Amino acid sequence: MRSAADAQLLYSNRAGLYQFVILGLFRYAAGVRRHLERYGLLTSGQRILDAGCGTGTVTRACAEIARGRGLTELRLCAFDLTPEMLAKLRRWSDKAAFRVELAEANVLEPDSLPASWTGFELV
Repeated sequence: MRSAADAQLLYSNRAGLYQFVILGLFRYAAGVRRHLERYGLLTSGQRILDAGCGTGTVTRACAEIARGRGLTELRLCAFDLTPEMLAKLRRWSDKAAFRVELAEANVLEPDSLPASWTGFELV
């Protein structure tokens, strides 16, 4: 891809397919969750940044583990280049009643993130 606009267009047009293939067929979400659980990477009060979150595989896994383990005050922040991907994560977040701070940003331009997004324990 030649530019961020090209990448944004690709993933905008393929957000549903991405979610179906990566999360469904490849079972990526299950692998991410197993990894996070196996190594005990989550603790109460932790600040977690999901960089280039797509539809939120890592964010969702963190939220589900936190709920299951009774972890409190977990702060989840996620950003992606593609509004359509963020919209899918936002719909999940609303339905799951789990607060996730979202931003549209380019992973190659970290200065474009909200100023309050600092001090993360897990990225």
